[in-house]
Parts: sequence; C-alpha cells; structure tokens
Amino acid sequence: MIAPVTELNQPAADSLVIERRFRGPSQSGNGGYTSGRLAAYLGGNATVRLMKPPPLDVPLDVVRDKDEVRLESGGEVIARAWSADVQYSVPPAPSIQSARAAAGGYEGETNHEFSGCFVCGLEREPGDGLRIFAGPVSPANEMVACTWTPHNNLCDDNGRVPTEIIWAALDCPGGWSFLAEGDEIALLGEMSSEILAPLECGVEYIAAGWLSASDGRKRHTGSALYSSEGEVLARARATWIALKPTGQ
Repeated sequence: MIAPVTELNQPAADSLVIERRFRGPSQSGNGGYTSGRLAAYLGGNATVRLMKPPPLDVPLDVVRDKDEVRLESGGEVIARAWSADVQYSVPPAPSIQSARAAAGGYEGETNHEFSGCFVCGLEREPGDGLRIFAGPVSPANEMVACTWTPHNNLCDDNGRVPTEIIWAALDCPGGWSFLAEGDEIALLGEMSSEILAPLECGVEYIAAGWLSASDGRKRHTGSALYSSEGEVLARARATWIALKPTGQ
C-alpha cells in the first residue's frame, strides 16, 4: 500500500527528511519538492537556491538566519530560501484538450535520465509519483504541457495539495521545455514560486512549462498550473544548469 503524503511527511521544528519516495535523480531529492519543503518555513512566496544535491533519508537541519532559511547537512549548506515577490506574467494556458494530446509527445517516454523521478518518472505508480508527462503543445512554440489530476495519496486531510507537492508539480515541466529538444542533462539550480489558489485532489489541472532564455549552461524557464478553464493557480520561474550531453 502506498502511504499518503500526510503520513510520510510530518514537519519538524528544526529538521526535515527527504524520503527516497521524493527523489529526482536516484540518489538525491527532487529539486522542486525539496525547494517546496524549505519554502514552507517562510509561509509564502519564496525563492530557493539549491547548492548541493539534497541527500535522501537522513535528517537535515533547518537553520533560520535573519531573512533566510537554510537546509544544512553537517554544516554544509544544501539549499537557501528567502521570501520573494514572484509576480510573473505567464502565457495563456493551452486548452485542456491540447494539454491531454501533448502528453502523447512526452520526450521522457524514450529518453529519460531520471526515470524514477517523483514528478516525471515513468517508473512511478499512480499515487506514488505525480506522473506529470509534459510534451510539446505544437511544433510552432516552446511550450510543453499535459494534464494532472492529484491523487488522494498526495493530499492533506482536507483534500488539498500541500505546498511542496505544488512546487514539485511546477518543477519538471520547465525542464522538459528544453530537454525535449536534445539530449542534455540538467539539474534545477534555483526556483521561485507563487501559489495563487489551493489545488484539490481528484480535479484535472493543466501543467505547462516553457523556455525563457539560455545563457551558457543556464536554462531559464517558466511553468504554471492552470485550472481546466485556463485560470492561473500557481506559477514559477527557474534556472537550470545543463550538464554534459549524453554520451560525452
């Protein structure tokens, strides 16, 4: 039986654990999920910068220092978070029919370095991972999209999606907006998110991501979660760091 998030993820006052269930790469936490866990300590819109791959299944210290919160392991900084104004315009949502169809072109079906990823891994069962498989909306634009219906195992006792799950859902669609074009491997470096309205279990949403700019090895992306009618419910901007292309 797959345990609900509320059983796996009870927050502590000064430490947290990233369970293996919430991995991105096989040996480290999913960047969006980890960022959302840390951002929750700030109680609002935030920017999170990942300094090191978040280790799994070990207690990590949450350190408050002036205007920021840090995630540390043995004194080594894993991530930093600070409150931020994330007002950020996003493109109109694709239609829900277009988003459903776009999932059929998900690049991860044939080319996925992190197939066990909590957000976009094909190996994850419904209710265990998010199974957000964003594919190109059309050849004419850089947006990728799909639909996402949060499973009951992902929600709190009130049937709402927790902050860290929303951050996770905003993570990988941005990445696939540029990973779908080649064989790069990239890791999340920094993410700023704003949640505008609650999300609920059993409701179909639109998840989308797009490439904003490239600068050397940096890829700047945007992402959003929309209602089925196209209302923006959550949005994010992120910076990814591209690693060596596959085979080099």
